[in-house]
Amino acid sequence: MENFPNESGKIMLVSNHPSMTETFILPGLFFRHYVFRPKHGPWVLAGSNLWRSPIYFLPMCVAWGRVITVLRKQKRKERSFGRATPAFDPAVKVLEDGGNIFFFPEGGRTWKREKEGKTILFSAIKGRKLAKLRRGVALLASQPGVTLVPVWVEWSTRTITVGEPHTFTDVPQKEIISRIEQIFLELADKVA
Repeated sequence: MENFPNESGKIMLVSNHPSMTETFILPGLFFRHYVFRPKHGPWVLAGSNLWRSPIYFLPMCVAWGRVITVLRKQKRKERSFGRATPAFDPAVKVLEDGGNIFFFPEGGRTWKREKEGKTILFSAIKGRKLAKLRRGVALLASQPGVTLVPVWVEWSTRTITVGEPHTFTDVPQKEIISRIEQIFLELADKVA
């Protein structure tokens, strides 16, 4: 918690996603006012696929309070680096207005992304897994004044490690992804 910024706006909290547990714990852990007033906590980005699951739908609505749904199935011709896709327009607006955002840039739980055959990265020392990050993290991290706070969750040791805050305003978006992946993997190796 010592690395968490003192300022109250334009914070983008990002975490690895080993299970569903951190989904409910992290927003309240870092944005304490959120625990009693969810409507004033961070906006949570969630894939549209979660709303089809009755197991997750109700608990997430109650726990999160404010959700931005990300439509992942976008036509290839509509995608490009450097500009907001319609799926991220609401998140960009939240950050422009000084709000906070929380999400998992792997685009799903790590083990599930591995099972789907997606690229998996490994930390150098401990071999911990991280799915290749999705492009949306670069788009949002590159917004002016945004502070990215990386968090590594390791349930095998019951540890949550907070990394140093970073800003990426003048960094090309393609480079942002590789830098954030490296930050995550270094955090993973710091965990006991």
